[in-house]
Amino acid sequence: MESIAIIKAAQAGIKTAIDITKKISEVSDAIKQADLKLQLANLIEALADAKIQFADVKDVLLEKDNKIKELEDRLKRDSELTFNENYGVYETEIEGKFVRYCLKCHTEGKYIPLQVEDRRFTCNNCNQQYQRPEYYRAIQTNRKRKKRSL
Repeated sequence: MESIAIIKAAQAGIKTAIDITKKISEVSDAIKQADLKLQLANLIEALADAKIQFADVKDVLLEKDNKIKELEDRLKRDSELTFNENYGVYETEIEGKFVRYCLKCHTEGKYIPLQVEDRRFTCNNCNQQYQRPEYYRAIQTNRKRKKRSL
């Protein structure tokens, strides 16, 4: 009977070993699942970071496209302007009339039409004033005529 007891004890030991192996396998599966979930979470985080970086790149490209468009527009407008040396301003002809632009504002990329006054042109944006030489020539001519007539 001792051998039966030994066999039963061996069976019990084997059963216990099998149960422990099953539990280890279950724990191993749980660990694998946890590791897989961690790797999946890391992958999702990396994809979210990549998406944010692509959005940033998209914003930068959009800014660059807008800047290029702005510079192309400015280049087109500048090609239509001529510099009037008498007045020291840029001007263009629109529908048969000259439109003059503030030189100071133009250097800042702004196209501000000048307000025409009797003796000068004035910028309503920066208050820069430009003298009208024909007005002063007319005054000088009148003075010379008055001197001659005296």
